[in-house]
Amino acid sequence: MHDFGGTNIHFIEELDPTDIVSSLKARGIENAHFNNGTFNLPRDIFAPNFLAAFQRILDLQKDRQSPLVVALNSNISMRDSFVGKPNEEELNDKLISQDERAENILSLLGTQYPYRQVVVILYDEQTPAELYGALRDSLNMLSLHKVGYGTNPKDKPIIGSKFFSFVHASPLYNDEKPAMHQETPQDHPTARTPDVVEKLTEEIGPHGQPYITTKGGLLMPVAKELRQYSATENDPRPAYQQS
Repeated sequence: MHDFGGTNIHFIEELDPTDIVSSLKARGIENAHFNNGTFNLPRDIFAPNFLAAFQRILDLQKDRQSPLVVALNSNISMRDSFVGKPNEEELNDKLISQDERAENILSLLGTQYPYRQVVVILYDEQTPAELYGALRDSLNMLSLHKVGYGTNPKDKPIIGSKFFSFVHASPLYNDEKPAMHQETPQDHPTARTPDVVEKLTEEIGPHGQPYITTKGGLLMPVAKELRQYSATENDPRPAYQQS
C-alpha cells in the first residue's frame, strides 16, 4: 500500500482480496462507500460527475465519516479489453497508467474529503464482480454508485451490485455512455438494478440546487482547490433553468 499526501489517502496495489482486506483493516477501514471504473480519461473530464455522484451518495446516506473506496481496472484489465478491437494499437498507446489513474482519483477525493479515508484498489478482470464477492464477507459494503447508468428502465443491471446494501446510479451529465459499456453483459449473476436512479442535473441536494449542470459545472460546494469545476466559473446557470 502506498500513502499519498497523508495518512488518509491510500493506493493498494495488491490484487489478492485477502491482502486487500488486510491492508484496509490495517488502516482501520471495515466499511466503505464504493465506486468503480476505468478512469482512462484526463482528470478534468471525469472529475465533475465523479465528485457529484460521491456527494449524492453521502447526502442520501447522511454519512459524514465513512471511507470511500474506488475499484480501478488495472493495466492488465484495460489491455485485455482492447484485444481484437480495430484500434487496439491506438488504445494501448493512449492508455493512462494505473498509477496515474489512481493518483487522479485520490487527489480529487482526498482534496474534497480531507477528513475521510480514501482508497484505490485494483482488479485485473473485466469487471469488479469477483473482487466484490471476495470482499463482502470481510467488509461492510455500504453502497455502490454507478456513474453513466442511463434512466431507461431497460438499461443493463450493474455488475457486482448484489453485494452492496444500497445501489445508486446516475447518467453522465451529457447522457453519454461510459467506457466498456458495450462489453458489459446484459445478464450477470452478481448484477441487480439500482435502488435509486437519479439525474444529478435535476435532483436537489441539501445545498439547495442540483449537483451538476448539463454543461458539467458543479453546483454543490467544493474545496477551494477544486473550484475550477464549479458552475460559478464555467456555467453560472443552474441546470433546471437552462433552455
